[in-house]
This record gives sequence, structure tokens and C-alpha cells, in this order.
Amino acid sequence: MKILLVSLHLVEYAVELANGLAAANEVHLVLSANRVARTLGGEFYGKLDDSIKCTLINKRSIWSAATWRSIWSVFKMLRTWDYDIVHLQECGNPLNLLFLLFARKPVVITIHDVTLHPGHEASSVKTWRLWVRGKLIKYGYKKVIVHGENLKKMFLDHYEKPPRDVFAVPHGCLFSFVNGKKRQPAEEEPHTVLFFGRMEKYKGLKFLIDTEPLVSKRLPDFKIIVAGAGDDLELHRKALLASPHFELHDHYIPNPEVPALFERASAVVLPYIEASQSGIAAMAFAFGKPVIATDVGSLSELVHDGKTGRIVPAKDREKLADAIVDLLENREKRFAMGREASRLAHTELGWRNIAQLTLNVYKDALN
Repeated sequence: MKILLVSLHLVEYAVELANGLAAANEVHLVLSANRVARTLGGEFYGKLDDSIKCTLINKRSIWSAATWRSIWSVFKMLRTWDYDIVHLQECGNPLNLLFLLFARKPVVITIHDVTLHPGHEASSVKTWRLWVRGKLIKYGYKKVIVHGENLKKMFLDHYEKPPRDVFAVPHGCLFSFVNGKKRQPAEEEPHTVLFFGRMEKYKGLKFLIDTEPLVSKRLPDFKIIVAGAGDDLELHRKALLASPHFELHDHYIPNPEVPALFERASAVVLPYIEASQSGIAAMAFAFGKPVIATDVGSLSELVHDGKTGRIVPAKDREKLADAIVDLLENREKRFAMGREASRLAHTELGWRNIAQLTLNVYKDALN
């Protein structure tokens, strides 16, 4: 099968999926040049299977020559390349629309977030975009992929699409961060957890801050590594700096700095108050780390309670504190969960399996 895979925001995810699909198919990968430079950078082509053809496109101002060159390259690609299927990763880049409007073959879309997260206020512009999104989902995309059965139910509640056209495919584990340049691994710190990623309201940073005293009272050397940037971090900066139990890395974390943060942590914590799924949990599994997460979205489908981590109710500080202490105090239990997380990362959540499930969606679209 000849696959045109387009991801103008998520680079690591798209590279892993393209590599999985390329084992038995011809893949043409389209990425944003700016996003590649910001994420994988010079390691990009070393992580991509040699058989994959790749096009990097630019999007700047509408008046930019680079933007118009990108538009022309998209149009030319869609009219000349002999592909069987187009697979888009949903994002806010308007160039995605060109692939839908000018595609000559069925278009499949992966929707990573079914609904807006809390804190993403619905301005008039966003309301208009949501209306357009609904119409595109109903009439434009042949098949839709979401990352879990709970998200499929949520999707069908929000959008007019027959259930037979919506597929639940798990979020694969992101090994790009693990398999980087050769270096000395960081040593695990036994009473340390990691809170990682873009800092937005739905991630539950305040909930984690309020939970910290309950844990540090029982584990005096307890540490939370907070790594990332965003508006929610700025709102709670004073509280983070006031406590000796927080280690703050308040900036966008470049890929070379990511492995040491995960390796130092005994577990990764996701105290989300709302979510669809989590690429952070997928990263944690790739590093063989258990995850403590709240029961929102499809997180409980990814994190198996008692096997690869712990699932607790959202906004329940006592339950979250108990789960953190339980894992940090029980080394053998924690390591067993980490081993199971690593096993899942290479099997059910490995890209060979994810690619096969995705190919099944393509075949359904072509039929």
C-alpha cells in the first residue's frame, strides 16, 4: 500500500508510526520543517527508516514566499504521486485542509484530542473552528482514529459519524527519546516523581501542589521534578518555589534533555483533571517507568491499575498521595510495574502492532 502520512505538529509520533508502516508499505511522510528543527533536529534522518520518502514544508505568514512554496508543493504532491490513502494527524495548521480538499483518495484522520481541554476558552474564532471541524468530520474524512474506547464513545457523543467509521487505536510508545545519542544513563532517585510536559490547566498542577504536603509528611525526602513551560506554571510559580520538595525546570525541554528527567524519576505522575490520552505516559513506558494517573479520558486503558501503575480518581488528593507513597516505598512492586510497562511498550503498544491496527483502518476506508 502507498501511504501519504501527514503530521504538521507531532513529529516523534509520526516518525514512529511511519517506521512501523514502512515495514511492508511505501510511505511518504510530510512534516513541518519548523517542528522537526525544534524537536528531533539533527537526529531526525537517523531515526527515519531509509525507505521512507520525506517532505518538510514551511508555514509562516500568508505573505511569505516559503508558505506559498509549501502550498504549491502540497498541491503538486497530491496531484502527481500515486498514493492509495492519505492519513492526517489533526492539528491547527491550515495546510491540513489542502490535503483534504485536493486528495484524490480516501482521507483518514487521527484526532488526538476529542474535545477542548479546560482552559481553552471558546472564543468566537474557536467556536467557528469547532463548527468547521464538525463539518469536516461528518463529510470530509472517510475514517477517524482516536486513542481509546472511552474516547470513541466521547467522540460519538459529540460528532455525527457512524460508529463503523470510528476506530480506537492505542497511542504507541515513543522510543525516539530513549534511542538517542550514546550517553551515560542517569541514576534513578528512589523518592522522586516526574511531572512533565506543556503546563496547562487540565494537567492538574495545582492538584499536585496541594498533594505534595500529604506525601512529604510521610516521605521527608520526597521530590517532584516539574519540567516544562506554560501559563499554568506561571500561575503557580510562587508555590513551586516556596517548597523545597519541587525541582523546577521552567522551560521547553529540548529532546536531548528529556531522557535524564525520566531516568531520574521512580515514577511519572499525571494528576490530570481532564484528558483524552497522554503521550507522556507513552514516553514513561518506553523508559520502563510506572505511571500514576487519574481516571480521565482513556488513561485507564493505557495505564493498567496495579500492573503498569496506579489509577486514582481525579482531584482526590488523599488517593493520589497514597498511590505515590505506595509506589515509592515498595521498590519491588515499582520495578515489577516498570518491567510490565516496558513489555507493553514493545508489544501491544509497540509500533509493529500500532501499524497493523492502522493498516486495518486504511483497508476499511478503501473497501
